[in-house]
Amino acid sequence: MYRIIGGDQQEYGPASEEQVKRWIKDGRANEHTLTQRDGETEWRPLAEFSEFAELFNVPSGTEGTPASGDSPSVTNGMSIAGLVMGILGLSCCGFGPVFSALGIVFSAIGLNQINTFPHWYKGRGLAIAGLILSILGLATFLILAITGNLSIVVEKLEQLQERP
Repeated sequence: MYRIIGGDQQEYGPASEEQVKRWIKDGRANEHTLTQRDGETEWRPLAEFSEFAELFNVPSGTEGTPASGDSPSVTNGMSIAGLVMGILGLSCCGFGPVFSALGIVFSAIGLNQINTFPHWYKGRGLAIAGLILSILGLATFLILAITGNLSIVVEKLEQLQERP
């Protein structure tokens, strides 16, 4: 029996091997769908299970490993989100701390997913850049707030925006 995490981030199962195969054929699950076999604690992509590998054209005996020479197939979405939030955290003065905090969370999640499934995800550099930018954004905000210069910076930015 198996449990899977669906695209809606909900847990489904227990389901038999035949049921999971139907979900794959119906497009409700794919090779990246996180799956847990009964009795195991680790969640792994479906393609890492030999009983489903043939459905994803993964050669038997190489469970979960791309063919030699292949690079990881998917850029991690959390890494991208972390980088975007890090950039926004540095450039948006009013909501900067919120974006920076989100950037730290998204980047950390992205790094964790990349480390857990290195054969399926790429984007480590994006996650690290997002983490660095987010920390810089948060640190900048805190330094300005502590020194009392935040109101001066906000005032100057508002003046710049009002100029035609």
